[in-house]
Amino acid sequence: MLRAALCHGTRSRSIQEIVVLGKRRQLESHSLIRDKVNASTSNLALGTVSSLVASQVFTDWFQQPATGSRFVIAALDEDLQRRLGAQQKAVLLSDETLAKQKQHHPELALDEYRLIPEVVRKGKVIREKDARLYFFQRQGHLYMAAIKATEDKAENYLVTFFRVRRGHMQRKQRRGELIRDWQKD
Repeated sequence: MLRAALCHGTRSRSIQEIVVLGKRRQLESHSLIRDKVNASTSNLALGTVSSLVASQVFTDWFQQPATGSRFVIAALDEDLQRRLGAQQKAVLLSDETLAKQKQHHPELALDEYRLIPEVVRKGKVIREKDARLYFFQRQGHLYMAAIKATEDKAENYLVTFFRVRRGHMQRKQRRGELIRDWQKD
């Protein structure tokens, strides 16, 4: 079985070649998912992303993301998309931001990152002068997620995600504009 996996035609592939091929497929599949989310209605996009982030696919990417890869971590509804000036619904988490997150917020476990779609879907939303949207949601702890659109508005990225105290949220609210209050089921 392993031999069959390492061989393609008459040429044997090295483990390195297989890893590179796997990472290329990872990049391609994430682009396809992003495109599907962006083409979906908001409710379908939100459900799809929540299921994806809860899956083994996210676990695998979280543990070993391909260089240059991005994972669809959340989806914006039409109102938030408009307020951000974004062309897309999909919110991406880049491998670089994930590495930064793991370095600066090692206390966050994989299961906490799985909360991000819900934080974006139901959280209190505040916009500050920096044009970012800040999402706050209590899920045991109070979490904050910040999302920005690229300069050309073509893509949206999760900039940071971490636990905060209530005072942090209150300062953001005093300095910014409340876009949406807490959402209930």
